[in-house]
Amino acid sequence: MMCKMIGLRHLDIRLSAVKEIPSQMGQLKGIQKLSNYIVGKQSGTRIAELRELSYIGGSVVIQGLQNVIDAKDASEVNLVGKPLLDELQLEWNCDSDVEQNGANIVLNDLQPHPNLKRLTIYRYGGLRFPD
Repeated sequence: MMCKMIGLRHLDIRLSAVKEIPSQMGQLKGIQKLSNYIVGKQSGTRIAELRELSYIGGSVVIQGLQNVIDAKDASEVNLVGKPLLDELQLEWNCDSDVEQNGANIVLNDLQPHPNLKRLTIYRYGGLRFPD
């Protein structure tokens, strides 16, 4: 589906009932506004799909961070290389049975660029913040 929408620049799913992001979002390399990204466990819906979205800006919410299986995927997102982002919201699902021991590694690897204006973190299950 994503290959047919390659020219898409704005995607706002804030007020929708969407529970899963379409597969292969990384193909939308020119997207500039993305309201929410819901991390899945399957290939094509993992957090690493955000790596290709270099022009993303404004505000973005990344949900379902408990689904990050490999912390390497989080580091590949390269949020520090996305200087057009003004606001970032990171969300874990507190109802999840997933072990939260790796949450601090994921949070550390999702380090945004230094000019970010607002960072909001919901339901972080780590015992401490990264250095």
